[in-house]
Amino acid sequence: QYLGVGLTNGIDTVANAGCAANNSTDQAQFFNPSPAWQDRNKFDKTYETAIAAAEKATNNNFPNDEVPTCVTRSDEAIWVGTLSGHLYRVDDGGVTQVVPKDSAGNGLLTHVTGCTADSRGNLYLVNMFGPGIPFASQSFFFGNVVKYNSESGKGSVLASSVDNPILILPYMPTIGPDGNLYVTAGAICPADGSFQGGGPFNPCLAGGKPGGKVVKITLPHQDD
Repeated sequence: QYLGVGLTNGIDTVANAGCAANNSTDQAQFFNPSPAWQDRNKFDKTYETAIAAAEKATNNNFPNDEVPTCVTRSDEAIWVGTLSGHLYRVDDGGVTQVVPKDSAGNGLLTHVTGCTADSRGNLYLVNMFGPGIPFASQSFFFGNVVKYNSESGKGSVLASSVDNPILILPYMPTIGPDGNLYVTAGAICPADGSFQGGGPFNPCLAGGKPGGKVVKITLPHQDD
């Protein structure tokens, strides 16, 4: 009767939106998550225990949780980035952790929230947050975009919000039809530039343009 149980409240809301009717014109049944949520322990008696354990294990750990935040394909492999700043290559040989570094040997990943790839084996990884004490030190709010070539193993910071405040709190990248990189930034900032975090620094006002935005990063092209 039910598609699944134990969905989060957020997913429940999305799943229920637009599905108020009980039947479609061809009599297909729509999924209503409410009974599934209410009867979650009826179908899985360990559900509440598992949720409590998970919440205890990750309490106050954000944004260092080892959770996958992006996935992309390059170099005959799938690449998975995590919020804690790790990168994994997944192929027929299994799962391998890869640590992108710059020419000086410094690690380049802090808190990955987005990734994409081009046709030349380059991965573009977005660190929404930089190093520093979460939501306390100013350096924490200055993320960047990392370029990593999966074939050569070379990595570098392609763009940083330290040098380009308009890129503050970058979130998700994509390659546009023009071959350039587009990155969402200020994803957690309302249009009025207000910020609910602690400390005197307001990242949502950095760059002089409050609110969310899309930033274009020009990439070299094969005919350049």
